[in-house]
Amino acid sequence: MSTLSEILSEHHFPLTLFDGFLAGRGADFLSRQARESRFFLVGEEHGIGDNLNSATALFKMIQPSGYHTYVTEIGPISARHIHQLVQQPEPMRAFREFFSKCPFSIPFAWLQEEVHLLQAVSAANMETEPPVIGIDQEFIFSPQLHCETLQNACTEPALQEKLGKWLQIERQAIQDMYQGKTPEQLNLFMNTPLPEDWPALRQHFEAQNHSGAVSLIDALAARHAV
Repeated sequence: MSTLSEILSEHHFPLTLFDGFLAGRGADFLSRQARESRFFLVGEEHGIGDNLNSATALFKMIQPSGYHTYVTEIGPISARHIHQLVQQPEPMRAFREFFSKCPFSIPFAWLQEEVHLLQAVSAANMETEPPVIGIDQEFIFSPQLHCETLQNACTEPALQEKLGKWLQIERQAIQDMYQGKTPEQLNLFMNTPLPEDWPALRQHFEAQNHSGAVSLIDALAARHAV
């Protein structure tokens, strides 16, 4: 019986990343697999720039084989916002400005290497659907973004005021995190009971047939329940 190291050696291929391109027998192997597959799954440790650079190079290499969509570990609504940012004339600047206002609200895109990957996917995408798809829940810090979105769409003064107060609390919680509190210690939307006015907020947007706002409210409530 073969040892584990012998088995692994049979499936080990040299792979290098240089100047944004993958090379070596490993690159040839991945390219062949791409032509025979419908999707690629990349397992990576979050926050490591080289992993993201490798993923960008991999996407550029396999894109001619029909790959045009990036499915990532963020919420669906956040993914739509990411798509808007990456379409800006200066995406890196747009992301910096966004995260200076809503720190950590959408996972991973505060890393410049992640933005480079998003740009590569967006530039290569010729489809009508957005190239970035989120399949996770909305992030624990995402209400910074989402409460502001709801506040801008709301036409009821009392509810607008409520949303403003919730947004202030959320932003204060982020400042408390900078001062050393852990996420579970923060007075975040996701850490506290749903506001009493939450059903009224949903009814307001439902009465206006604002399906986008209703979907956002439901997504936040679902994430909150978890």
